[in-house]
Amino acid sequence: ARAKLPVFLGLLGGEPTIHPEYEELIDLCHNAISSKPDGRLYVTTNGSQSNDFFTKHKLYKQMYFLFSFHPEYRGKYGNRFEKFINNIKIAVNSGFKCKVNVMLHTNEKFWADTHYVVDELEKIPGLEIHPHFLYADGDVHKLESYGEKFYEQFSRFKTYPGYFTFEDKA
Repeated sequence: ARAKLPVFLGLLGGEPTIHPEYEELIDLCHNAISSKPDGRLYVTTNGSQSNDFFTKHKLYKQMYFLFSFHPEYRGKYGNRFEKFINNIKIAVNSGFKCKVNVMLHTNEKFWADTHYVVDELEKIPGLEIHPHFLYADGDVHKLESYGEKFYEQFSRFKTYPGYFTFEDKA
């Protein structure tokens, strides 16, 4: 007998939205998850596709876009990240459930852009924003060295509901 648990699928990458058979993959995944009412399909994207891509995307109730914000790729998103922000607005306004992972860098040169984008994202009703620390050398047990100045700079995330925790190493 088949399990009665919901099916959760994720398309991630690279960038799954540029796959030549992306639409067919989405249809196949949707068929798999929709067999259960709580099934979910997550598409992880850097949001660099055209605004038209998100405007014309099929709406599936059980589908989420998980956008990843990387300030180090500013050139892919246009001046002041307009393409990224607009794509999220389009997806939300089209009825998709959306989350944004915000990559937090230790390098101060990315901080102003990160604040700017988070300011803009906070204006989008219903959007979930998840601050993410970066791992050192790809080791999931070792974070980059985030100093006191970083924690002062990003104290705004202390008010986020359970997504971001400030801990003292002592």
